[in-house]
Amino acid sequence: MDPRQAFVGKRVARHKGGMHISAVGRTQNEDGNGKNAYEFFDPSRYGNEGAFVASKQGGAAFIAQFTGEARLLRRDQRDRLRSEKPLQGKIMEKIKAIESLGFSIARGPASLELLMLKSMEDAPRPFTVIERPKIYDAVGADADATVKILSRGDEVVSHTVGAGKGTVNAMFLALIKGLQGKFPDVRNVSVVDFDVEKLQGSDQSSASAVQVAIQFFDGDEQWATTSASEDMLEASWNAIVDGLEWKILRMEAKRRVEI
Repeated sequence: MDPRQAFVGKRVARHKGGMHISAVGRTQNEDGNGKNAYEFFDPSRYGNEGAFVASKQGGAAFIAQFTGEARLLRRDQRDRLRSEKPLQGKIMEKIKAIESLGFSIARGPASLELLMLKSMEDAPRPFTVIERPKIYDAVGADADATVKILSRGDEVVSHTVGAGKGTVNAMFLALIKGLQGKFPDVRNVSVVDFDVEKLQGSDQSSASAVQVAIQFFDGDEQWATTSASEDMLEASWNAIVDGLEWKILRMEAKRRVEI
């Protein structure tokens, strides 16, 4: 479906400007329902939903509203993001730096959640990448990717190889293979969409950069990550790492709630 399709498109009920975001939040009920400012219809009547887009125009109002959508955050973390002005400023500076390169983090809400957690210095990394993937991609054969990671709590580096249809698929499978022993939930994750967009940078050095956006699905939830680089494989790898890191932290957050 065209994301700009009237009433049902994903981009129809999106709010970007700080004034818009603030007004929408103020006219909603506590449960997120109610008549919204700057919306001439109720998106839910058409199977749609409103959302807030990360941008340098959104400001603190965006951060305060996004915390209600974020799926990784604990209650105390949400309270910090809504109340601590220096923390809000720190996050917005990072978003501004990203957007100055023509890169929109709004395409990967899961990557934005991770950025917020890291800005709070309250993000226990489930794994660390020890070495950038080594790729072997022969003409007429499957691509191979070699990955080295160290999972949280382990002392031995995991060294795995994945074979797939293309280099991105090989990197994804290699990382899954390296993580599944420690984090078995990643076995259910699949890539359902992969998109590469050339960025129009603000100077010649960034003109050739690309932004990669990846959609993941685990049979229950869907999430998206994004990254940008002058090297398409590097951007892809970073988005894959974000995607699986988000999945592991999401499962840990769910288990905290269940307990």
